Amino acid sequence: MERSNQTLDNPLFIILPIGLPGTSKKGLIPLFERVCKTLGISFESISNDDTRNQAISQYLDLHKQGSKETAFQATRQKSTLTFDKYLKLKIEQSTENFKCLFIDKTHPPDAIKKAISIIRSIPRKNMKVIGLVPKCIKGYDLNRAEYPFSSSYILYCFGEYIKQKRYETDQESVATVALFLRLFENVDLGPSAMRWQGFDYTIYLPITVEKPGQDIVIDARFGKALHQIMKAPPSVKLHDTVLLTEVLDSINKMNHQFEVPSDETLEALILDEITKVAALFKGVKVPNIA
Repeated sequence: MERSNQTLDNPLFIILPIGLPGTSKKGLIPLFERVCKTLGISFESISNDDTRNQAISQYLDLHKQGSKETAFQATRQKSTLTFDKYLKLKIEQSTENFKCLFIDKTHPPDAIKKAISIIRSIPRKNMKVIGLVPKCIKGYDLNRAEYPFSSSYILYCFGEYIKQKRYETDQESVATVALFLRLFENVDLGPSAMRWQGFDYTIYLPITVEKPGQDIVIDARFGKALHQIMKAPPSVKLHDTVLLTEVLDSINKMNHQFEVPSDETLEALILDEITKVAALFKGVKVPNIA
């Protein structure tokens, strides 16, 4: 049965998070959902973690002696392909009058082009792609390389990702975040660069409370070890537990207590931003926006 052109013309905006593992997207999703509900916009989030966990369960059913760690690595490619197909299906089947689809998946720079290509492959007239980027007052400089994130945000993500205790050791979690960070070397996430990438609009939200001139001073040993990890050739697997342990020990030693924005602050910011996103759909009336 063919979908009507009218169905594919219904306004849909897709939120694509960009940043590091440990950004705490799970905490943002209920706030986006609440704001959309207030405005009369349908909301749905789809999670890469759900797809990955299903693939891991299937792997372990077939490999009774396998470990969760082995399954986590073995299912990486399969779960990515499955999620991409699921994303396309969700876009095709979105028939609500006005909808927000939140992709619960962190996108490094090399995944942005692919994600936008998948989204744009669906012929929808009223569809917008919205970037979601951590708002940082100042970037991080490391050995002449620049990163678009503050030291506060970087350390926060290391700590949060380690605490999640997925299918990795603490050292492996450090390597995951470090290698993600490496992908953002000299990457511009400003509004103009994001438009060039194919985004219709970008939302910048603070993950940690930052004040001008008050960014965290990173331990020198941490910076040195992190630099060595990130400069390892991409083909080399990180088995150097000494470097990884140095980064981990430095994080524990600094033991920084991060101030994070309150839910009320974030919800007010999200309300303002979603109102701006809705205005991108010319001539479309959002139920609860005057």
